[in-house]
Amino acid sequence: VIEGTLSPDSYYVGPGDGFLITVWGKRNEHFQSYVTPEGKLLIPQISEIMVGGLTIEELRGRLTEEINKYFLDVRVDATLIQLRQFQVYILGEVARPGGYPARAVDRVSQLVDRSGGLLPDGSARAIEILRDGAISSYADLIRFNVDGDLDHNPFLRDGDVVLVRHRSEEISIDGSVRVPGPFEFRAGDSAGTLVRLSRGFQPDALVSEVELVRFNVDQFTTSST
Repeated sequence: VIEGTLSPDSYYVGPGDGFLITVWGKRNEHFQSYVTPEGKLLIPQISEIMVGGLTIEELRGRLTEEINKYFLDVRVDATLIQLRQFQVYILGEVARPGGYPARAVDRVSQLVDRSGGLLPDGSARAIEILRDGAISSYADLIRFNVDGDLDHNPFLRDGDVVLVRHRSEEISIDGSVRVPGPFEFRAGDSAGTLVRLSRGFQPDALVSEVELVRFNVDQFTTSST
């Protein structure tokens, strides 16, 4: 199931994607073409055009540029008609780590679900997406569930490795908020982050009297501001 409408600016083309290519103007035709394992589209009577790694919008521009070298005054469009499938991996604190089939419209949360979900001590807020051996981005599924910001739930790409580490630290909020309790801490969190995680203040909250309490170095006594 595809969530919403595909954005031509965010879908990256890869081997196995199928397109309906439409050419009109002084020359009118349409045909289907599929991205080869080398990342190319075969355009009849012209050549193979490298498109792997482009967004759909960039692909349209590339096709227009190349086809106009052979046929003047034509317009070109490309419509995605088949989504490719590839393998991704999820490791760490999930019920069933391993490799899973995915498509370029799948997000980290869907891979977590397919792997049986997070283990009780798995981090939901600092999930690493490894691409070409380096951390490409992070997923914060708590923030995604709270405010629906898709930036916290990235798309998957070919060969991605998703790593769920052990949850380490927690912060807590109590009082006149909608969902009081402990939350996983992530570097960079502020008091405002904690309020958002707790779904905001209750109508009767005295916002001017918010108190921040921290444990001291001895881990027994506290100080407040």
